[in-house]
Amino acid sequence: MAAVQSLAWRTFVALTWPSTAGGTPADSGPIAATQGADAPRAMWETWRSPWEMKELARLNEDAPLTTADWGRPAPLPSSCEGDPGALLLSQAGKVSDAVHAVLPDGIAASVRGGAAIDQNGQPVLVETRFNQTMWDTLVSGGWYCSGASDRGLAFPNNHGDTKYGVGAMAVQAAWVLMDDAQETDASIHTREAFVFQEGNAVRPGMCDKATVGLVALSVAHKAGVGDDTWVWSVFEQDGVAPMPGEPSSREYMFRSSTCAEMTEAACGSVQPGQVSEAVLCCPNTDLHGRLSATDRLVSDRTPSQLSREDRWEDGSGCTAAYTDALAGSPWANFALIGAQYWGNRDAETMEFGPQPRTLRSVVLEPWAVAWVDDKQDTTSSCIACHAAGDDSMFFVQAMRAGTDGGASQGSSETGVSPSEPTSAPE
Repeated sequence: MAAVQSLAWRTFVALTWPSTAGGTPADSGPIAATQGADAPRAMWETWRSPWEMKELARLNEDAPLTTADWGRPAPLPSSCEGDPGALLLSQAGKVSDAVHAVLPDGIAASVRGGAAIDQNGQPVLVETRFNQTMWDTLVSGGWYCSGASDRGLAFPNNHGDTKYGVGAMAVQAAWVLMDDAQETDASIHTREAFVFQEGNAVRPGMCDKATVGLVALSVAHKAGVGDDTWVWSVFEQDGVAPMPGEPSSREYMFRSSTCAEMTEAACGSVQPGQVSEAVLCCPNTDLHGRLSATDRLVSDRTPSQLSREDRWEDGSGCTAAYTDALAGSPWANFALIGAQYWGNRDAETMEFGPQPRTLRSVVLEPWAVAWVDDKQDTTSSCIACHAAGDDSMFFVQAMRAGTDGGASQGSSETGVSPSEPTSAPE
């Protein structure tokens, strides 16, 4: 496990390293150079999103995307006045409507509900991004096209990625809208963003410009570890929510110090939409449910009261070492909540199955808990959930199903084929 935690931290540093204008890693730091409106983007911020892929495919009309389209900026919606490629956030909570439509019933039930709401009354805004290895694989095989078959889709791990040598990687980033005091808080990684909502007959489309702060980064890395080659790691800003046993007097982004302890008898049967004085302090309880098409993203709501139910341990010493190494940057305020992988059945320890058994981001999977003897336990497992996706990626499944308005089926790029994955140990 110490080796996997070390891999997770090394990956985190590589992803948060400053980029050049061309989207490659800068030759030198400091890593704090990614902070501020005019600062270079962190490396993961230069990756592409499913929305950008869909928009570029739409602009291409009948011509398929190619590997050369990786660096082509996607235009913003017409209601957003800004440069192509600017940060655009339009999804409240972990699961978009497009992805929710393709989830198996059991998984859809486990991720039901709305976004976590911070103490400013604003929802967590989530984006998914993926690296160039995944882009090349998707465009080479036409896997991004509506109606495409999933047969044969396999992203390369770091051993099979003969072009870039890093393996397929994707992240989910959780952002919150900053208030005036938080905008100048150097401990939070901030960006200028457009918060965009599609319009309909009832509510016109709208685009709000805002300063947002990063509160969580969930990383999926096909890295050739164990019997399953995906390693999942969750990093969160330390001001998000308390650990078990931490003093309740501190203010957190998603936990009020004025809230008293609540019991299963008071909170166990609360349904989304049942907001009342009696349940305002119920821990890890969805008070609102999924936003409807007519609900504004930027609108005051009753805050969620979140807490971590799994204490993270730093037996390897990695978190302490990297926190010291990242001092002076907002990344020093991130902790590795956990790193999960599939244990190798041939290991001497005979570990087999997800290690550890559960892994939860408190802001991305806020409701993935269960009451047991008037206490809450985490029920979230990245590996167990994503095993049902197209090589563990549900956004690809949504593109293929056309639920996100994906591109029409076209021919694959000539002369390019995905690298073959392997299961060789790291």
